[in-house]
Amino acid sequence: PTNRPNIAGPAYAFIRTAGVWSQQAYLKPSNTGPGQNFSGILTLAGDILAVGARLEDSDATGINGDGGNSNAPDSGAVYVFSRSGGTWAQKAYLKASNTTAGAQFGDALALSGSSLAVGAWYDSNIAPKSGAVYVFDGL
Repeated sequence: PTNRPNIAGPAYAFIRTAGVWSQQAYLKPSNTGPGQNFSGILTLAGDILAVGARLEDSDATGINGDGGNSNAPDSGAVYVFSRSGGTWAQKAYLKASNTTAGAQFGDALALSGSSLAVGAWYDSNIAPKSGAVYVFDGL
């Protein structure tokens, strides 16, 4: 895509101890790229954090695919981080099972326990811009 600023924002994790907030982590996706809109939406449940990047461009599909290309502009992705003790680490890179350019997968997220629902407002696999929701279990 053209006309994107050459930035890729992080997500920050903070904790509160004895009423005082402090930064615990600075999180970036495994395939950082310009204009992905990483951390535009996120959801947290316990020690699992899901972060959307609705403008990510890879044509990977499913879980932990190869995100190293830009073959599907604005298809979107979700990155799942987990915390162990005070350390956060990326555990999964999620894409739609049928990735398409422009779908904006990851523009809505809901996490409950180990299940994650991911919205793709502009998913066009059934009808143009009809949207879709993808559910991942066992996070």
